[in-house]
Amino acid sequence: MKLSIFVVTYNQEKYIRECLDSILMQKVDFEYEVIIGEDCSTDRTPQICDEYAAKYPFIHVYHHTKNLGLIKNWEFVLNKCTGDYVAMLEGDDYWTNPDKLQTQVEFLDLHSNIALTFTSASVSYEGGDIRDEHIFDHLVSRIYSLQDIYEKWSILSSTVVFRKSSVFPISYPKEIYINDTYTFMRIMQSGDAYCFAEPWTIYRRHASNLSRVDSPEVSLRWAIQHRFIGHYFPDLKNLANKNESLYLEALIYNRQSKDTWRYRLRYMWLNKSLIFSRFALATVKYMFV
Repeated sequence: MKLSIFVVTYNQEKYIRECLDSILMQKVDFEYEVIIGEDCSTDRTPQICDEYAAKYPFIHVYHHTKNLGLIKNWEFVLNKCTGDYVAMLEGDDYWTNPDKLQTQVEFLDLHSNIALTFTSASVSYEGGDIRDEHIFDHLVSRIYSLQDIYEKWSILSSTVVFRKSSVFPISYPKEIYINDTYTFMRIMQSGDAYCFAEPWTIYRRHASNLSRVDSPEVSLRWAIQHRFIGHYFPDLKNLANKNESLYLEALIYNRQSKDTWRYRLRYMWLNKSLIFSRFALATVKYMFV
């Protein structure tokens, strides 16, 4: 099998047909399979997926017996992919260029030093929210390094085609909160990434997107993830420390948490100029109050 197409979906009956139709319109000269992880949707998403699977034998739908959540569903579907290459498409996104897969697969065939290819995307807004209208404007057609993609979010999962590597089978440690960039960084341990700057994917942006929820709990999860990345990718440690510090800033003045003093100690460790400051004295008060 040349290519596996990864699809994860949950309660996306409004969108899943457009997603799957954008796969079927692809013009390719190789065989591919579609692996769908359907995560116990409560709407008509399961029936729609089964409808496509009944019509197209290369579409395989896995209905989980309990809701796995996004990260475990990703892990399940990725590990079911048998192709030399994997293309990713989330159930509420869709492709617009019928030559997308052919172009990316041919590029990987010709460039053994490239582990992953991705493209730009156009953003479709739900609920009138347009604050991220230009999130992919910085992308240009070039090679991107590991530091490039960690420093600034660049790779939308629904745009990628990557080469299977020793990373697979993949599993996600408990420290990982948002797994897309971490996944691509793991893949890029065996090569660089190449960007096609054309927007060949439509990315639906929802108010409920997991990465957009603001709360102390989310800030803590992000801080933990960046700390883990600093340990796992030593060359990125300085940048990971900086990112962790930014998320700790949302926690160091939280009077409601009994762990605030711990966050403040970690924040001081990352910002050592604070060790002999009023901030340090206040931290001692947090420890004993």
